Amino acid sequence: MPYADPANKAAWAKRYHAEHKDAVNGYKRAWQTRNPEKRAAHVALGNAIRDGKLRKGPCEVGGDCEGKVQAHHDDYSKPLEVRWLCKRHHEAADQARRAAH
Repeated sequence: MPYADPANKAAWAKRYHAEHKDAVNGYKRAWQTRNPEKRAAHVALGNAIRDGKLRKGPCEVGGDCEGKVQAHHDDYSKPLEVRWLCKRHHEAADQARRAAH
């Protein structure tokens, strides 16, 4: 791990991105090319939040929440239908979806 203390992760990531800007942008472009439906859903959701059409809510699971609330798409063809989950519960929902396939 390039950082001993997880609290330093943000500083490390910022430094890494500055030092490897072209590579990081290439990774992002490649992901966007491979996942056009996901990218479109993320853009539509971001625009709706920015424009005040949607507001972030609390984690739907509650309890032992961790991190900021994130939007979870069950169906990317419905970009504004999301579940608000904290990082821990979002990762668990993604793992459950992968296991079901």
